[in-house]
Amino acid sequence: MVEILLSTYNGEHYIQEQLDSILENDYSLINIIIRDDGSKDNTLNILDKYKTKFNNKITIIKDNKGNLGSTASFNELLKYVTADYFMFCDQDDIWCKNKISQSINAIKELENKNTPQKPCLIFTDLYVTDSNLNIISNSFIRHNKLDTKVIKDISKSLSLSVAPGCTMIMNKACLKYIKNIPNFVTHDFWAIIMIVKYGIVEYLDKPTIMYRQHGNNVIGANLSGYKYMLYKIKKLNEWISAYYKLFKILPFKVSITKFIFWKIYYIIKRL
Repeated sequence: MVEILLSTYNGEHYIQEQLDSILENDYSLINIIIRDDGSKDNTLNILDKYKTKFNNKITIIKDNKGNLGSTASFNELLKYVTADYFMFCDQDDIWCKNKISQSINAIKELENKNTPQKPCLIFTDLYVTDSNLNIISNSFIRHNKLDTKVIKDISKSLSLSVAPGCTMIMNKACLKYIKNIPNFVTHDFWAIIMIVKYGIVEYLDKPTIMYRQHGNNVIGANLSGYKYMLYKIKKLNEWISAYYKLFKILPFKVSITKFIFWKIYYIIKRL
């Protein structure tokens, strides 16, 4: 069984296509656990219709906690994980038909190489598309000039976020380390750094998602080159504050000197 954690918010334009793509995947032992984060549009009605039609594959969490924001909403969803494997899911993408089976096969292979209780995380590449699903790039990783080898070193992983949460699959052993995500970091970044430190992360060099770019994306796929540099400059104070808070609450020590070196290195490398 794979549990798919989906947080929705004003997603009426794309949520049906996303749910259809998951339900049409070639791996059927799934439970889509959905928490709506206070939508003001027709999202909840759409979810209720899918729940009625696919009752055995969809669970809707109604906690009356309202709009918590993306990170806190995923934090709530993690509380409901009971399966051996779980995946994060965004509301506006399209999953390729073999995404789940490829991810399951990859993580089971990784587990077989290690002790059964070792936290394991697999992430993949994505197709970058426009709002109408026309492909802009066959590789999100190369499009954004990312280096997936950073997952072998915690200082490098802290300096460069390379793994979109929607591409990840984790085993249940990861829960111990990734729950209680700080609100000032994204859920995918937190998952990567914690499992790089305490478990094993591997990259599957295959696109498994049509990553839709549109005006409402929380984080898009066009931050590389000088756009990336300008974005970092504009967000400099926010960035420094977030890392300062992060280093204070991390359950392990980090070499600030190494972190700064690799942060500057990857900013320059991505120009």
